[in-house]
Amino acid sequence: MGPKVIYLAERNPALPREAWNARWREHGELARSLPIWRHIWRYEQNRTIAVPDNIAACVPGACGDAYGGVGETWYRSTRARQAMRNEPSLAEIQPDEVETFGRAVAEFAVLTSEQVRYEASDTGVKFVIFIFEAKEPQKQFWSSWRAFIASPPLVPLMQAASAYIEGPAINPSPSASPSREGSDKCAGVIEIGFRDRASLAEATSRPAVSTAWQLIAERLGDARVKTILVEQTLLYDELEEIDWAPTELHALRLQMRSDPR
Repeated sequence: MGPKVIYLAERNPALPREAWNARWREHGELARSLPIWRHIWRYEQNRTIAVPDNIAACVPGACGDAYGGVGETWYRSTRARQAMRNEPSLAEIQPDEVETFGRAVAEFAVLTSEQVRYEASDTGVKFVIFIFEAKEPQKQFWSSWRAFIASPPLVPLMQAASAYIEGPAINPSPSASPSREGSDKCAGVIEIGFRDRASLAEATSRPAVSTAWQLIAERLGDARVKTILVEQTLLYDELEEIDWAPTELHALRLQMRSDPR
């Protein structure tokens, strides 16, 4: 499959939290209605949930509820991603991005090459770790990271997880916006999933799992890291024939019309 765009979903400060939640979903609906959607095969809007208290101090760069969640968009191919950027209809989505997030998504999104390293079961919640600046060059970082994540002290965490995914960043072109948070220093994104909240709570109650998180925090101590815990919400998957319900979208439209802005 093609590349994936992933981003920390910034909330437009002009919108209250619940109004923003509805606005984000409506933003996805607008994107789906435009010709740009033919280049996409999977889409998630994953909203922030609280990190368990017993490991909150161990999680590197914990964001709390500073962000609304994590957005993820999978493209059919590298060619499809490039074609989408030349779509005339792309101009229709950009003002909506500013209304939803406060600025254009291109300013803070990271383009990655997703690598599913481990997937044992469905994922309901997941930690998403954005590594914006690593001490080593990107290639060296991922090489040393893979050796680290496979080390014995990390085994209890990996055994408790439902999935482990790496997303090395695909560096932007030289013409990319200089204000883009990922920039050419971004190493990429790591996702560690759990079947559900109960599985996460059970796993984090084990001392060995807390120790693993402490080691991760130490390993990433020299990097600029942001970590967020989200509830995974798959809205669209062409391969699994998943599409979000029209009744939900209708309810969101009514909510947006009734909420003050």
